[in-house]
Amino acid sequence: MMIQMELSMLNRNGTLVSEEETEEVTGIHCENLVIAFAVSNSPDFRSIRIIKTIKMCSHCHTFAKLVSEKYKRQILIKDPNCLHKFKGGKCSCEDYW
Repeated sequence: MMIQMELSMLNRNGTLVSEEETEEVTGIHCENLVIAFAVSNSPDFRSIRIIKTIKMCSHCHTFAKLVSEKYKRQILIKDPNCLHKFKGGKCSCEDYW
């Protein structure tokens, strides 16, 4: 089973706002929502895979590390700069991105 989510937002004029602008305006980062959804709706043995079009922030990086440790899940997040593999509370980038 593959879950595919795309988060976007319309501004007051009905214009589509980019992922980066959505995060800036709402303070909600889409990868955190996707991780939370996947943890609660997919089997425990499944890896969580996310592809981003913008660079991951430090808050989301820390969140993914904590979730991978707490829920014993492998989380893969591909951003334009790096493929982050989170497992057991550690990231393959060794917190350098």
